[in-house]
Amino acid sequence: MRAYQRIALTSGLILLAFQLPVSRAQVHNHGQLGSEPLEHVELTLPKGLLSGFPVVDRPLSMQEAIELGLQNNVQLGIAQAETTIQRALLSRAQAKRWPVLSVGALTFIRGGNSQTLMTPDMMMNTVNSTVFQDLNATAKLPLFTGGALIAGVKASRSAVNAAEAETEQATVEMAYQIRETYLKAQLTEAEHQVHQQHITVQQDLLSNAEHRFQVGRGLKADVLRIKTELADAQRMLNDEHRSLNDQLFDLKAAIGIDLGSNITIHDPLRYTLWSGASLSELIQASLRQHPEIIKVEANIKAAEAQVRITRAALLPQVYGQVTGNLRFPTQTPMMGNGVIGMLNASMPVLDKNKLSAITEANARLKKAQQQLKEQQLSVAKQVAQAWNELQFSKDNITLAEAAITQAQEDFRLIQRRADVGRSIQVEVQDAALKWREASLNQVNAYYNYESAKAKLLRASGKVF
Repeated sequence: MRAYQRIALTSGLILLAFQLPVSRAQVHNHGQLGSEPLEHVELTLPKGLLSGFPVVDRPLSMQEAIELGLQNNVQLGIAQAETTIQRALLSRAQAKRWPVLSVGALTFIRGGNSQTLMTPDMMMNTVNSTVFQDLNATAKLPLFTGGALIAGVKASRSAVNAAEAETEQATVEMAYQIRETYLKAQLTEAEHQVHQQHITVQQDLLSNAEHRFQVGRGLKADVLRIKTELADAQRMLNDEHRSLNDQLFDLKAAIGIDLGSNITIHDPLRYTLWSGASLSELIQASLRQHPEIIKVEANIKAAEAQVRITRAALLPQVYGQVTGNLRFPTQTPMMGNGVIGMLNASMPVLDKNKLSAITEANARLKKAQQQLKEQQLSVAKQVAQAWNELQFSKDNITLAEAAITQAQEDFRLIQRRADVGRSIQVEVQDAALKWREASLNQVNAYYNYESAKAKLLRASGKVF
């Protein structure tokens, strides 16, 4: 009996040690799935570890996490910067259609019958020289380029549309990443609570088994078996502590906030039935509005414009130029004051390089057109697969809920049979394990359904 007491005391100390918080950690309570409070150990980092990232210290709902991501996500910021670059390039393409105005000034020095352009220092050292000042203004305007400039503007505008679609797709990916990470954290917390509930059941069973053993009505093997199960359940809790810390770090990175932020999961894991459009409506809308589809369509327009640009290179290129001069003193030996107008026209007669450029542009256009078909097929397939996963996940929820009801009832009946000596402790233990497995299957069914909804939104190109 003394040996047993030492074993029980040692086991109790081990379980207590597992429940103590680790160094530099904080213990938090969260929303509940059942009656037991949920406790986990969260590893914390110093605030301000990464400069330039906002610090958030509060529980976050999934909606709040996504909204914060829209403001702070790094990948989204990169995509937005690329859009700004393409808009600047569009402004440059548009500016090529406007006149180019320039002004200048020259200083001439004439000595004897010669004239030399010199620096101010040299002018000061020149003797018996006459200094002339020349002020000029020049305007150059494209008159005919075969449509190259107009096509260039169209190509740049298409590049802007493609960059905007890329930004929208980055937003969709950001929202999906945050949703999936948040759901994983919810699942871990739900599994954590199942194991806590299981530990409570095992502790009750251990108390009964110890009493039965002490009065000679039970086996020591039953006591040791329950203690082993308790230790295994505590190990699972510790693994979930680690997983939850990793998921919180992933969530902070996805949102784009400081890793030292002290955030917690506000929403418990639950499922809500899909209330959006039908499969056919989703596919039709995606083929029109999905960012990846819009991006490829923009690339096709850019390729069409590039074909026009390469063909325009074989047409005449005409530019007009007007130059005005104002010189003083007016007794200059060179040209006097006045305005000069010029037309500059050129046309290639033989240029195989330009012909090759046209062939390349046509090939790129055909490639972009094929990529559109490929993307349409890919989007439709992803939407259909996500929808299929959603439907089967819904069926699994129904099965999981029926299974947990049955497992709870089986445990209650077997426990009552054991109380009156009509069932052995091993059967009670097995029933408790089946109850735990049914509970884990239920929370996993909830997670799979919500994850399928997140995938369906992503496949449809939607944030909300």
